[in-house]
Amino acid sequence: MDLDGIVHAIRNFHGILRKNTVHEIVHYLPTSSFTNVIASMGEDAAAIEYGDTCILFAADGIMESLVKTDPFYAGYFAVLVNVNDIAAM
Repeated sequence: MDLDGIVHAIRNFHGILRKNTVHEIVHYLPTSSFTNVIASMGEDAAAIEYGDTCILFAADGIMESLVKTDPFYAGYFAVLVNVNDIAAM
C-alpha cells in the first residue's frame, strides 16, 4: 500500500470517524464558567480542583460492536482505557 492509501485508510477508519461527533457537542458544555477545572479539553482526562486536592475524571466510549460481541472485554477495556487516561494526566 502506498502512502496515499495508508492516509486514506486511516482517515476513513471507523475507530477514528466515530470520534468526530464529540466535537459537535463540546461547544454546548459551559466549561469556561467552571473556574475549578484545571485541565480538560484536549487532555486525556479532566482535572478538577476540590479544596487542596484534585479529582481526576475520565470517560471513554467503547465501540458498540465490542459490547455486543464480548461484554466482559468491553468492560475490561473501558476500565483499562480510563485508568490509562488518568495516569497520563
